[in-house]
This record gives sequence, structure tokens and C-alpha cells, in this order.
Amino acid sequence: MFAVPFMFSWAYRLAMSFKRVATAGDLVRFHASLRIECGDCHAAQTLGAMEVVTRCGTGSLDRIRKRLVCARCGRKAARLIVLPPV
Repeated sequence: MFAVPFMFSWAYRLAMSFKRVATAGDLVRFHASLRIECGDCHAAQTLGAMEVVTRCGTGSLDRIRKRLVCARCGRKAARLIVLPPV
């Protein structure tokens, strides 16, 4: 038996799909956005897919996360959250 997240209804489980978003290019392909949050001071910014590609290139999100520095506190403690298309 497997666990299903509580926010999804069983009625929609067959219609849902899961996408692996590993690069900024994947963000563009799936029309997703990226929310960047600082783990220390909780500053946050949401960027569209093309903004991420323009600022950081089309590389992996893990590589991008390691390079990000918070503008408020100056630390490298970024958390990346992929947001679905609107």
C-alpha cells in the first residue's frame, strides 16, 4: 500500500500526472514558475520560467540553487519550489 498526499482527492488520482522538473529548460517546457525562498530570513521571490533562464541559464535547478545568494541576508540558503502553470 502506498501513501497519497492528503490534498489530493481519490476521485482525481487517475487524471493527475507527475512531471520531473530538473532544469530551467523544464520550467519553460511545462510553463511553470519558480519560487525562491531564503531558508534563514524567509525572503521570497517568484520568477517566471523565462526570467529564470535569462538570469541563470538553462542548467540544472540544483546548480542554480547552489549559486543563489539572498539579497537581504547574504547567505546561501535558498529553497526552490516549482509552481504549476496558472
